[in-house]
Amino acid sequence: MEYCTMTYPILKTKLAIPPAKSQHVLRQRLNEMLLSYSHYKLTLISAPAGFGKTTALKEWIHSHKIDAAWITLDEGDNTSSRFWTHFIASFQTICSSKGKSASGKINSVSSSFQSVLSELLNEIHETEQDFFLVLEDYHLITNDQIHNDLMFFIDNMPSSIHLFLCTRIDPPIALGRLRVLGELKEIRTVDLRFTSDEARLYLNEVMKLGLDDDDITILEERSEGWIAGLQLAALSIQSQKDKKRFISSFKGSHNFITTYLFEEVFLNQPEHIKSFLLKTTILERMTADLCDAVTEGKDSHMILQKLVSENLFIVQLDNEGKYYRYHQLFSDFLLKHLSNTKPKEVTALHEKACQWFTKNKFEYEAIHHAMAANNLEKAAKLIENYGMTAFYHGEGKAIANWIHQIPRNVIKSSPLLCIIQSMVLFSEKMPGYPEKVERYLDNAEKILSQSEDDGSTGEQIERYNLNYIRATIETLRANLLRENCSQPEMIMEASSKALTLTPDDDYELKCINLVNIVLGHLANENLQTAYQLLDQNEMIAQSCNSHSFFILFRYFKAWIAFSEGRLHKAESICRATIEYIHDRGEISKNQQSVEGIIHLCIGSVMLEWNRVAEARQELAMGIQQIEGNKAFQSILSDGYASLARLAFVEKSEELKFQSIIEKIERLDPFLPGANKYAAALKIRFLLDKNNDHSVYLRSAEELTQKLGIHFDQNKKSGDHRNGLKWNRAAQFSLIRLCIKQNIFFQKVSPIIDFQEAEQFLRCQVQLSEEKGHRSTVVEVRILQALLYSSIGKVDTSIVALEKALTIAEPEGYIRIFLDEGEIMGKLLAEMVKRGRCINYAGKLLRLIDNDRDLQKRPKTLVSSSPSYELIEPLSKREVEVLRLLSTGMSNQETADKLFIARNTIKRHVNNIYGKLAVGNRIQAIHRAKEIEII
Repeated sequence: MEYCTMTYPILKTKLAIPPAKSQHVLRQRLNEMLLSYSHYKLTLISAPAGFGKTTALKEWIHSHKIDAAWITLDEGDNTSSRFWTHFIASFQTICSSKGKSASGKINSVSSSFQSVLSELLNEIHETEQDFFLVLEDYHLITNDQIHNDLMFFIDNMPSSIHLFLCTRIDPPIALGRLRVLGELKEIRTVDLRFTSDEARLYLNEVMKLGLDDDDITILEERSEGWIAGLQLAALSIQSQKDKKRFISSFKGSHNFITTYLFEEVFLNQPEHIKSFLLKTTILERMTADLCDAVTEGKDSHMILQKLVSENLFIVQLDNEGKYYRYHQLFSDFLLKHLSNTKPKEVTALHEKACQWFTKNKFEYEAIHHAMAANNLEKAAKLIENYGMTAFYHGEGKAIANWIHQIPRNVIKSSPLLCIIQSMVLFSEKMPGYPEKVERYLDNAEKILSQSEDDGSTGEQIERYNLNYIRATIETLRANLLRENCSQPEMIMEASSKALTLTPDDDYELKCINLVNIVLGHLANENLQTAYQLLDQNEMIAQSCNSHSFFILFRYFKAWIAFSEGRLHKAESICRATIEYIHDRGEISKNQQSVEGIIHLCIGSVMLEWNRVAEARQELAMGIQQIEGNKAFQSILSDGYASLARLAFVEKSEELKFQSIIEKIERLDPFLPGANKYAAALKIRFLLDKNNDHSVYLRSAEELTQKLGIHFDQNKKSGDHRNGLKWNRAAQFSLIRLCIKQNIFFQKVSPIIDFQEAEQFLRCQVQLSEEKGHRSTVVEVRILQALLYSSIGKVDTSIVALEKALTIAEPEGYIRIFLDEGEIMGKLLAEMVKRGRCINYAGKLLRLIDNDRDLQKRPKTLVSSSPSYELIEPLSKREVEVLRLLSTGMSNQETADKLFIARNTIKRHVNNIYGKLAVGNRIQAIHRAKEIEII
């Protein structure tokens, strides 16, 4: 079965450079601007419609005989696979040997194509040939993933690639950064406008109107150099007997001018040309064969050639004269005129276009015209055939736009449409969606059962395989249970049922259910069972068309390793996965989100290792990539928690900390317990205050009472992956509150009973050790040490702290100790004094002192004495990198000098920041010079 496979035919029209006109205005200043391309990564040609962007570029290419790749974009290219299929194919028009391997992997990618682009870039890097690539009409691209992947391509382009981007609006890519780096050449409206001399050349030399200077000045001033306006005026003037009278009336808003001139041009055409223009205006692109089908004629080829020869607002898209399109403004006018004069013909024309596109297997265009014809029955049949496949390939938005227009009774008559509707509802997650999804799934099952009973399953059902359809239904039910935070056992039961129905070769569906089962085990904190399940099925995840599930499996393995206290293992898994993403290819149908979750995990590890600068970078990157993705709310909550912890470490302003906490609180309707978890973080922040302890302790007490936080020794199943962890964090906040009360208000009866707190921690140690949660064991032992110390039981406290240090030292835990502040510092000093864990305790003690010193120093420049001893020495390579950076070299220049990748340099720089306890390059160089490293 190949129900998840989809390919796009290569539309040659999109890859053809428009031919040069025999007569055109020589624009020397524009040519000189374009010739400066070699100094920039990107040449941006941005201006409103009709300012000659495309003409200027194509004439420059033809006049300089540049062998360029060209892509003319349309709204259909907002699907990533379609966009990048043509993108790679464009390179092959000038070098057929490039991109073959990358092109072959397009169908197995559902969203972010950075790995495929990496392979293409590597191939291009190996050749000395220059590549010129033009993306025309880029303003039609609204897919954020395409923008992000294009920025990745630009960032990593070798100097042999020169990218030209034509657009009506600035694209949402990092133009500011490119501008600052001097990598962006901008050609804008002011550059494209016709000057007086150029307007004179165009009107008299090209259009041969024979106008005097006064007439030209009037047209030039009133058009404000708008080339399309001059062209429209010139076409109308050609048929005017009184040219001066027409020119004197040439005024008004652009909309008025274009409407008036289009009418003047159109009305002067012969009747058979008028008929052809109106009938074919419904087409975004035209071939003679398609036009014949729509007009029911046989002379479309001749008419198209005539329109081109007469410059009648038609664009020839190739040199052979096979593919055409109307100028957009002209097309808009024709569509309006058609609707006003022959409204009954519109539907019939779209029907004919739909038939042609269906016959030629252009499903996207076929559905578009079926919808335009209001033939919802036909559209529904096409969606049945195309919808599930398209949905699995990241076209959920397009599917949603279509299916929302299909009547409910039509959807309810088809099990496939019911399933597709459920997928759409599930992805949109609008209020009340669970009940609606359930109803559609119930309806799909009812139809399937009736079909089986009477033996009439239907062509579409047979195409997809009945077991696959039933497995999809059960999978959606399991996903719904997961989203509703139902009991883990129910989720695992539903997913296990789906697995038994899933065809052997449907790896994606298998992985969805395996993830659900893993989440069930994680909710019960059965980490080892979950890890084994992930490990055993990693090959299945790797066999998916998209590697998103493989990456998701790797994330959960890293997260489990982190929870089990295996920090080095967690980092190793994450680093290997990032390399896999960048070097190997095909990542996720969740766009950048899949990579984002890996960055969040790395950020958490870096933060624990006190590599603050690197943690900040990784967390920011991860949150940016997954924020807004409703599928990763639980993982996003981990990212917010780490970000809150980072704000705690950096002693950020309370407003900044509060804004992070509010993001966690907003997850509570979807993830029960988020409010309590947010409260635990708030309490930690309040207890860290060094002034007016009574006020902050009272605020902390009020929070615990308001949310009903209390000790509960009965271990229950969590509602979701973080449920038990969040509840435990809230209970730990009670312990910290008890410790602070004991220290600062020993004569006041605390609201928390010491013996109850002590017993709770003992139970937590036992439970965590049984489950292998060494990270939790370390934290509990620390809390035991602090609790005993707060009531003067120093000896007992030292025993507990030594146990924590013994577990933590091999994995390099740092922040878990440092975050406890001066209270921990006193205990560590006592450890060193007694000769217990001297090296590790001494290292942590120095870091606590350093934290205290950093808070007292100016934030603009962190200084240190020459006798400062590094906690972790810089490697030979890190010293080498730092020396080159101190000379003023950029990361890229340093990478080139050392013959290593730019990303490797970034990693070295982040390691340097962490080891020197600084936040930027200036501070790193200053610190290194003071301690005589450089």
